[in-house]
Formats: sequence, structure tokens, C-alpha cells
Amino acid sequence: MRGRYWWRAAAVAGLALVWAGGGWLGWRYLQAHRAPYAHKDLTSAKFIGRALGGADFSGTVLIQADFSNAVLKQAQFRGANLYGAKLRRANLTGAKLAHANLGASLLNDSTLTNADLKFADFTAAKLNAADLSGADLDHANFLGADLKGANLKGADLSHAHLVGANLEGANLQDANLEGADLRAANLRDIKLAHANLGGADLTDADLPKVSLSDVRITETTKLP
Repeated sequence: MRGRYWWRAAAVAGLALVWAGGGWLGWRYLQAHRAPYAHKDLTSAKFIGRALGGADFSGTVLIQADFSNAVLKQAQFRGANLYGAKLRRANLTGAKLAHANLGASLLNDSTLTNADLKFADFTAAKLNAADLSGADLDHANFLGADLKGANLKGADLSHAHLVGANLEGANLQDANLEGADLRAANLRDIKLAHANLGGADLTDADLPKVSLSDVRITETTKLP
């Protein structure tokens, strides 16, 4: 009897080893995504092409860090300092970057759909062809930022600071720009269908040949 069923014991032992190995690999995966990045000084760190979905970088110093091509879905960057960071072609879908410093950062061709970017600072940042559709940009600062060809469809830009920003060819359809400051901004060839410009300031903005017939404008809106 003992000899006849040796293979069953071997199979059970093998399954136990597979389970243990899988558990160890799963633990290693979780550790990679829960690495102690928050509130660290990671200046000039390299995360090129890394899969860091859900990682926590809250309050971290990431000056000139390189996240090019990284997958950062749902990652936490609240209050992080990303000044001069490279985030080209990074996927930041649903990421939390409220109050983050992204001044002079490179975000060309990045994906920030439905990201939380309230009060984030994008001063002089490069966001050419970036996808910010559905993002929360309430009170965000884009002073002198380059958003040429960016997709901001349905984004909340209420009270955003866009003075001198380049929005040429950007898609702002269905965007909420209530109270936004767009003075001296480049708005050539933008798409504004169904956008809300209530109380927005477009003084000295470059807005040629753009139809405002289906745009919400109020008594407090300041047009060029």
C-alpha cells in the first residue's frame, strides 16, 4: 500500500513547494510596490520603465528623477518635489499628485487621465501632447507651461493659473475653466466646445478664429 501511493505524497509535496514559491514571489511583488519611498530624498533617482503602480512617493524629494516610460497608475505623489523630473511617456492614470511640485518637469506624451492634480505646480513644465483628460486641476499652476497639443477634455481647471501658458492646439472640450487665469496665454487652434469660461480672465490671450458660440461665458468673463 505504501509503495503504491508514493506518487500521491510526491504530488502533494510538489504542490506545497509551488504554493510556497508563489507565496514568496507574491510577497516580493508586494514589497516592491510598498517600498519605503515616501518622505525620502531620491534626488536624481532612476525609475526608467519601472512598473510602480500604487507606489507611495508622498512628500518625497524627486528633483530631476527619471520616470521615463514608467507605469505609475494610482501612484501617490502628494506633496512630492518633482522639480525638473523626467516623466516622458509615463503612465500616471489616476495618480495622486495634489500639491506636488512639477516645475520645469518633462511630461511630453505622458498619460495623466483622471489624475488628482489639485494645487500642483507646473511652472515652466513641458506637457506637449500629454493626456490630462478628466484630471482634477483645480487651482493648479501652469505659469509659462507648454501644453501644446495636450488633451484636457473634461478636465477641471477651475481657478487654474495659466498665465503665459502655451495651449496651442489643445483640446479643452467640456473642460471647466471657471475663474481660470488665462492672461496672455496662447490659445490658437484650441478646441473649446462646451467649455465653461465663467469668470475666466483671457485678457491679452491669443485667441484668433475660435468660435465661442457653444462656450459658457458670464458677465465676469474677461475676453481678449
